[in-house]
Amino acid sequence: MKRKFTESEYEFMAREQLIEKIKLLPFVSEIESEMTECQYYDFVLRVSYNDGTFTKIIAEVKSRGEKRFAKDFVNRIEYYKNKEYCNTEFYVFIAPYITEETGRFLFENGISYMDLSGNCYIITDRILIHSTGNKNKYIEKREQKNHFTKSAVTTSIILRTMLDDYTKIWQVKMLSELTQKSLGAVSNVKKFLLDKDYITIFDNGFRLNNISELLKSWSKDYSKTNYIEKRCYSFDRIPDFETKITAWNIKHSGSVTLGGFSAAVRYSPTVRYNKITLYIEEQDVREFITDMNLKEVDSGENISIIIPSDKTPFLFSQKINNFLVTSPVQTVLDLLNNAGRGEEAANAIIEKEFKKYDL
Repeated sequence: MKRKFTESEYEFMAREQLIEKIKLLPFVSEIESEMTECQYYDFVLRVSYNDGTFTKIIAEVKSRGEKRFAKDFVNRIEYYKNKEYCNTEFYVFIAPYITEETGRFLFENGISYMDLSGNCYIITDRILIHSTGNKNKYIEKREQKNHFTKSAVTTSIILRTMLDDYTKIWQVKMLSELTQKSLGAVSNVKKFLLDKDYITIFDNGFRLNNISELLKSWSKDYSKTNYIEKRCYSFDRIPDFETKITAWNIKHSGSVTLGGFSAAVRYSPTVRYNKITLYIEEQDVREFITDMNLKEVDSGENISIIIPSDKTPFLFSQKINNFLVTSPVQTVLDLLNNAGRGEEAANAIIEKEFKKYDL
């Protein structure tokens, strides 16, 4: 187990390492750590140059580098700028470990950042230092659980339930009862989403935000590695085969669900396709293949049958014009992993289905 440092120790290390980075620049003559009246950040560096000019850099140091801490800093910067004693325009967020989302967020907002292992992006009017690839020395071996992986079934159920009613303000107990998952499991997911800045906290609960970013981040870790895929070929035209699936479902209690582009076209018809993706439970596969006169092939398939390892892909499926299709969430997760025009189709669904609030 790596040693855990105190807040003051992190602040000391951050100051020393930032000074070490900047003093290597040949045009820097002196670096001083200034006293300040402002209590809303950790320290200020006055960087003097050989030509007699100087720059002030305000630094915020946190023991964790999740996006929500960086976002809080960014939100307070406008407050700093309105104070005479905080009149600099250069800021740096420092933490032992900066997540990818945090780094991207800070970069997009024009804020410098640095971790305590030498990775950084520092920019001012005179300075540009960018360093990557240094192995992190401070992150604990037991990192926070990634709730976006395919194996996180409990999280998947909780997330899908929230996304099915994404405008709703939730409470932990309410969500626990609805999903039949423990209060602890729901609380852990809530904390995970809060750290990722995917929920907003209110006096009466919490609600999803940044849904587009949430889905795209989820899709990166969500894959079909735990699925069984059967590749098949049908001589039927794509529309005719999909109609035959609807007829087959009537006799089999709707056990086949259209996914991928077949589902996407029902939500937002933006992309043409020549291959059907469908989900089916394992006990129905053999009968389906026989009834639909499908031929299993090694390549050149136009029918992809996915047998999931759990029932989450079937959750919140919808019937649109008599076609049973995967939920908007499942459809987006599948399409964002598609190497073709999947991202285009996924973005169209996100825009249509999750557009009520700022995403």
